[in-house]
Amino acid sequence: MKRFIIPLGILTSIVLIVLSGVLGYLSVNSSFAASVSLPSLQPVTPTAQVRTTRVTRGDVRQVLTVPGEVTPANTQQLAFSAGGRLTELNVSTGDQVTEGKALASIDPGPLKLALEQAQLTYQIKRDALDKLRASAVITSTDVKQAEIDLQSAESALKQAQADLTGAVMLAPSNGRVLSVTGKVGDTVSAASVVVEMADLSQVQVQASIGQQDVVSVQAGQSATITFDARPGETFAGKVSRVVPTKASTSGAVTYTAFVSVDQAPPGLLPGMTADADIIVAERKNVLTLPRHSIRATANATLNLSVVQNGQTVSRSVKIGLVGDLNAEILSGLQEGDQVVTTQ
Repeated sequence: MKRFIIPLGILTSIVLIVLSGVLGYLSVNSSFAASVSLPSLQPVTPTAQVRTTRVTRGDVRQVLTVPGEVTPANTQQLAFSAGGRLTELNVSTGDQVTEGKALASIDPGPLKLALEQAQLTYQIKRDALDKLRASAVITSTDVKQAEIDLQSAESALKQAQADLTGAVMLAPSNGRVLSVTGKVGDTVSAASVVVEMADLSQVQVQASIGQQDVVSVQAGQSATITFDARPGETFAGKVSRVVPTKASTSGAVTYTAFVSVDQAPPGLLPGMTADADIIVAERKNVLTLPRHSIRATANATLNLSVVQNGQTVSRSVKIGLVGDLNAEILSGLQEGDQVVTTQ
């Protein structure tokens, strides 16, 4: 078999040609790499930014949120003026009643006898006074005593008449029965509550307030009320009164405030839970800054930085009321000023 032998000269030429091509390729790519500007890997120091907030005009409010529960605005506790045996009980707890409905009755027999006795006593006293006045021998002391006796008999007669009339307990207004005490056949004493009722279309919130906050709550303050039974709804109200005696008997010291509801929604029942947002302080149409933008306390003076003509200058600023969202500016700033908040 014949072998092909490449002459040395030819082999040398081939090597030179290949080497020339490689060197040319490297030269071209080196020039290309040199012509491309690669991004710098050195860290760039960011430029410091100045944050500002603008002085605006608006309202500043302090709101106190307190828990409470629904209570009727007007509760009526009904009793008989005279004691007696219950002969009728026409209502139960939860009943809706109308004005004039007969709720309960007691035995009128003893009351009729008491009325007859009072009428007789009154007549006797009246006759006795007439006899004294007609007598030839009379003293002013005797007449005065007889007049006192007659007045007493007259008062007793009026009471006996009222007791007999009140033997039938009537609903004084439209409302709902909250409680009933006793049953037919029981003997009830005079002035003991038999029926408790209320008009539930007029309710209020009985709120519990801690001792550190009660000094800021006063009658007449506006409030916004929410009820757990009516999620997503709010109702306007007003503080009607603050009870100055301690409400709690143990644990934290609390006081009671009543918040009326302007238009109570239907379906609210006594004991339902509620929250009242009471506006305890308010300034309207004043210069303000967002509360989160400055660190301030009420009636304090502080130095704030303000951007003026592209430069930062210091201002002495007097703070007034500090609300839940905004702070009142009393002096040192004008509407539209740009106050530095963060650098």
